[in-house]
Amino acid sequence: LEQIRLPSAQEALTAALGDEDHRVVMRAVEAFTDRQRTRHVPSALFHYVELLVRRLNEARTPLHKAIWPWTATPFFREKAAHILLTAVGDKTPSRLIPYLGILSPDDRLAAANMLLAESHEGEVRQALLDLLGDPSAPVRKLVLENDQKLRLTESDTPYLESLLKRKSTDLRRGVTSILLERPDVLVLESVDRLLGSKNQAQVGAGEEILRSMAEARRALDDVRQRLPQDIPRGLSMDTGQGEPLVVTADDALGLADLRH
Repeated sequence: LEQIRLPSAQEALTAALGDEDHRVVMRAVEAFTDRQRTRHVPSALFHYVELLVRRLNEARTPLHKAIWPWTATPFFREKAAHILLTAVGDKTPSRLIPYLGILSPDDRLAAANMLLAESHEGEVRQALLDLLGDPSAPVRKLVLENDQKLRLTESDTPYLESLLKRKSTDLRRGVTSILLERPDVLVLESVDRLLGSKNQAQVGAGEEILRSMAEARRALDDVRQRLPQDIPRGLSMDTGQGEPLVVTADDALGLADLRH
C-alpha cells in the first residue's frame, strides 16, 4: 500500500493506524512519515493520528517480536505525532497545540512557524508564549524574533520574569531585552522583583538589567540606589597598560568608556 501511493491506498493506510497490532500501526506510520512523498492526504488522517497518539500512553511502546527476538523494535509516540504536521492540511494549525509537548524539537519548530502565520490571539498566543520557554534553542529563537507579533503586555511580565530562572544564555538575553523595551519605571519594578527573588538566576538577571540600564544612561540615580551591596561601586581593572583603570557605576561598571 505504501508503494502504490494511490488515494485508495492512502485511505487504507489511514484505517491501518487504528489497527490493534502496533506492528501494523508502525508500518502505516512510516508510510506517512515522509511529508513530500505523501501526495494525497486523506481527510480522516488527522483524526486517526489523534486517536493513535492518545492511545500511546507512553513515549516508547515496546512491540512484540515477529519471529526472532531481535526483530522486536520500540515504537515511539513522537514518530506518530510527526504525521500531524502533514495531516493538519487545510485545518487550522491551532489543532496542533494539544500535541506540542510530544512533538520533536524540529516538529515543534515547524508547528511554531505555522502558528505564527495564524491570528495571534487566544490559545494560539498562549501556545507561542509557552514556546518562548521551549527547551529547544531554535524554537525559542523563532518566537523571540517574532515577539512583537504577540503584542506583549504587562500581564505577561510575571511569566517573562519566571523564565529568568533558567540558565540558557539565549533565553535570558532575549527575555531581558524584551523587559528593557518598556518604560524605565516598569523596568525598575521588574528589577525590584528579580533582586528580591530567592532564585539566584533571577537575582543575576536583575543585576544584568541594572548594568544594561547604566550602560544606556537610563534612570542612573535609581540604578545606583539598586546596585547590590556585594557589587563594588568602584572596581580596579588591570588594563595591561601600566596604571589600572578604575570603573564605577557612573561608567556602567566599565561597560561605557567615558574617556572618548
